[in-house]
Amino acid sequence: MNPIKRMAKKAFNATKACLETAKHLAETGELIVSQEEYQDRVNICEACPLFEKFAKNECGDCLCYIKSGKAWLSAMYCPQFMWPGDDLKIIEEPEDENE
Repeated sequence: MNPIKRMAKKAFNATKACLETAKHLAETGELIVSQEEYQDRVNICEACPLFEKFAKNECGDCLCYIKSGKAWLSAMYCPQFMWPGDDLKIIEEPEDENE
């Protein structure tokens, strides 16, 4: 992926993560996961072939920083649905107003 597209994807996903985290926090009062769940998420990511260890511990799919951010946030999920509980998450699609 060229650097401009990579930067744009990273910015888009970071913004989306902030909005999802704020919404989740307002609805549930939860912000971060337990140390145990964090470590489970990191272990899963480090075993994943998409994990970019040498690119500052980034997910090769969503380009998020796993260890310093995404794995801690309770609202987040793995884009490959590998984290425990991800199979229960429903991704809501916005309704089309023209239908």
